[in-house]
Amino acid sequence: MISAGPTFRLLDCLTVIAIALLLLGATLSARQLAQSKQDIVHCAKNLQLLHAAYSTYTTIHGQPPRTRYEPGKPITAFTGASSPDPFGPAGPEVNDVSAAIYLLAREGNVEPDVFNCPAALRNGLAEQDTFESATARRRSNFGARIHFNYSFQDPYVPERSADPDLPLAADTNPGGQAILNATTQQALRELRMSNSPNHQRDGQNVLYFNGSVQFEPTPFVNKSTDNMYAPGGVHLVPEWLAGPDVTPKAVILRRGAFSIAMVVTTLLLILIVLRGRLRTAAEAKK
Repeated sequence: MISAGPTFRLLDCLTVIAIALLLLGATLSARQLAQSKQDIVHCAKNLQLLHAAYSTYTTIHGQPPRTRYEPGKPITAFTGASSPDPFGPAGPEVNDVSAAIYLLAREGNVEPDVFNCPAALRNGLAEQDTFESATARRRSNFGARIHFNYSFQDPYVPERSADPDLPLAADTNPGGQAILNATTQQALRELRMSNSPNHQRDGQNVLYFNGSVQFEPTPFVNKSTDNMYAPGGVHLVPEWLAGPDVTPKAVILRRGAFSIAMVVTTLLLILIVLRGRLRTAAEAKK
């Protein structure tokens, strides 16, 4: 006589599915965390390379990089990119903060990818500038913000600070009202929108004048009440022109997928518990 094989009840199938979803969610979460840590390390290396180029330029020219300067005029960014002369009248507008940093590409032989945070590239917030198939010295600026994902201390401030314990640069300034309203009294979750979008609002890499790089959870750095992204203090520029509410589509999709997986898993676990209780109650009546 051939015995029947094992039968799988609905409860068994639901249990297997729930466990699979839990393992999938844990795997995705661990993978994302590992990728985020790798991005932070790579981003810090970019900032250190920029610090080296910045220091070399300052030593050679006797002053930090900056293009045409006119006191009293507002700062600009990403102007005159196609001009071959960054200091000529047809070049970048006066007080162009991105053109000042582009001088490092012209004279420091800094590769295009160094100017972009790897997390921003991966999350769709940036694109690597190819210098339009021309050498860096044939241009005077980045063509758009997506090609330059960091912010530097405003090079056109008359009394510019070079304190080794103050920020020189960091992940891109998020801009927007959240920056202006940020205070040290806010909780970390409230300050998220004051963080750079490069690292999914978890914080930002900060390059100090002494060459060190630290990942900071808020824009209030060096135990100071000075917001490095807000006007009036160090003020790292340029700002994120779209404001702080822009979230990478890739981040939205990942968060959505993870949330759906957790909701489905929770529902399945509830069904398993309810089915188990009903089954126990039915057996007790027999």
